[in-house]
Amino acid sequence: MLSTTQTEELVLGRYKLGKRIGTGSSGTVFQAMDTATDQSVVVKVFDSSENSFAIWATEMKLVMRFHHTHIVPCLDMGRDDASGLWMLIFPYCQGGSLRRALVSGKKFSSPHLCSLLIGLSSALAYSHAHGVIHRDVKPENVVCASDGDVAKWLLTDFGAGRYVSRGGVARSIAGSLDYMAPEILSHGASPRSDQFSLGLVAMELRLQRLPAVEERPRIIEQLQEGDELSKVVAKMIDPDPSQRFVDMQAVIAQLGHIAQSMRPDTPLVVLLCRYLQVQQKLSSEDVDRLLLHWNRTGPLPQFLVERGLLSKAQARTLDAVNKGYLRLSIATVLELPLTSEHAS
Repeated sequence: MLSTTQTEELVLGRYKLGKRIGTGSSGTVFQAMDTATDQSVVVKVFDSSENSFAIWATEMKLVMRFHHTHIVPCLDMGRDDASGLWMLIFPYCQGGSLRRALVSGKKFSSPHLCSLLIGLSSALAYSHAHGVIHRDVKPENVVCASDGDVAKWLLTDFGAGRYVSRGGVARSIAGSLDYMAPEILSHGASPRSDQFSLGLVAMELRLQRLPAVEERPRIIEQLQEGDELSKVVAKMIDPDPSQRFVDMQAVIAQLGHIAQSMRPDTPLVVLLCRYLQVQQKLSSEDVDRLLLHWNRTGPLPQFLVERGLLSKAQARTLDAVNKGYLRLSIATVLELPLTSEHAS
C-alpha cells in the first residue's frame, strides 16, 4: 500500500494521486490527475503480495494490446521509482460502474439494454478473436463513459483474463462466483463462459436483481416466453454451453436484428439514419445510441442540430419539405445518393 507521503507526490513522474476508489486482489485503484494534460485518470497500483504478480503481469500484457471502442484503454504503465510499485493508468469514467447504476435504481428499457449488450458483446468478440477470455464479466467491471451526452458502456479489468488456444479452455478458477458459468468448476472457462456471465448481467438489468442459482431455471423459462431480447438472454445463460450462441459474433448478429426492429421507421428517420452513417461516418451502433437518447423528444433534425450532426440550414429545408413547401427529396437535402426508393 502506498504511504500518505507517497500519495502526495507524483507517481510515474506525472500523476497526482487523489482518493482511493477501490481495492482488488492484486492492487489498489486511485483517482488521479495527469499533470501533463490536466485530465482525470485512474491509477491501478500493484501493491499486493508477490505471488499475485503473475495475474498483474497478465493484465499488463492484455490491456496494452487491446484497442476497442468498448474496452477501457490503457493510457500508460510502468514501475514508479519512488515507491517501487508497478502501475497502470486508465481514463477516468465519470459515469461510474454498472453496479452503481443498479444500486441507484436505474432502469434500462429494452432498446437501451439491447444497445448496451451489443457494445459489450463486441468487446468480448474482439477479446476472444485475440485469444483472450475475460473470466470476470460483472456489473462492477462495466463502466460508463460519455460519448457527447450519450451513455456508452465499456468493459474493464482484464486482471482475471487468460489466453486460450482456439477451442481451448482455462482450467484455473478465477472471477466472481455469482456470475460464473456452471461448467467452469468442472471443465474450465471458454469464450462461451464469458457469454454466460454477460447474459447474467443482462438478466440482472431486466429484473433489477441477480436471481439465486435455484431460481434461474424458472426465470430462463419465463425469458424464453418473452420478447425477442428476452429470448436472446435466455439462450446466453443456458446451463449447457453447447446450447448457447456459437460465439459472440452470433450474439451481436441477433441483437443487431432486434435493434433494427426497434428503430422508428418513418421515411425521414430512415434517411437521417442513413445520412448519419454515410455522411457523418457513424456506426450503426452509434446511430442506435443516438436514437435511444433522442427517444422522440422533439423533431429528430433539431436534435441532430443540437449535437452538431446536421446544419441548421438542412434542418430548415427538411421542415419545408415535410410541410410540402418545397418539392425536393429528403435524400437530396441530405446529399445522399438518390435511389428509386427515395426519389420522391
